[in-house]
Amino acid sequence: MKNFIYSGNSIPVTATTPMVSGGLYKINNIVGIATNTVDVGAQTELLVVGVFELPKEVALDIPNCAAIYYDFGASKVTTKAPGQGENKVKLGVSAEAAPNGRSTIRVRLDGVSVG
Repeated sequence: MKNFIYSGNSIPVTATTPMVSGGLYKINNIVGIATNTVDVGAQTELLVVGVFELPKEVALDIPNCAAIYYDFGASKVTTKAPGQGENKVKLGVSAEAAPNGRSTIRVRLDGVSVG
């Protein structure tokens, strides 16, 4: 196929804030996991598809395959959809169940734009 460029599991970006490898970042309309630790203005890539372990609200009991959002204010994932004025984006789905009392969960990123 002549028009295939690459798989798109990662997207090249210019860091708009200092980025730490493994951290979750939103740049314009995409959310992903940083592949490198870089300073502002450096070129790097965001992984936008895959399963990653992320911090969650400890009190939540999240079933497998639940819709997952990232709350940038709390720096944690949640199942609560964003309300008016909240800084949350849809990430994907839980790739495992994570009961109340657990501080992390595995999340499958959808790789879609968040607008």
